Amino acid sequence: MARRKILVAMAAVLASTAVSAAASQLGGVSSSSLGGDAGSVSACASTGVRTAFVVDGLMVTGVEVRGLPAACTGKNVQVSVLTASGPGGESTGVVAGTTTTLVLGTSVAARLVQSVAVVVGG
Repeated sequence: MARRKILVAMAAVLASTAVSAAASQLGGVSSSSLGGDAGSVSACASTGVRTAFVVDGLMVTGVEVRGLPAACTGKNVQVSVLTASGPGGESTGVVAGTTTTLVLGTSVAARLVQSVAVVVGG
């Protein structure tokens, strides 16, 4: 039950922030040492994005990410459809416009879907 709460909380945070960007190269960690470092991370979308499920019968087969600003074009985008037991289906792609549709690697029964997480960056 605690794992489920953690997953739901993580999904909520990811869904509410909707976008993230990869940090530029950080020099604090290498294969021969352990350390820390900090860097600036900027988002290509400050207002978030919207999602819609692509459904075939009773199965979610993809996710449409809408409202992507031009600054996100060319960035990587990843979606995860989350169920009570964790990620149900995932997909990655590249933002090519204001709307990007990603086909899930594994379809998910619509009745099992609890949320979707979207990350844009890199």
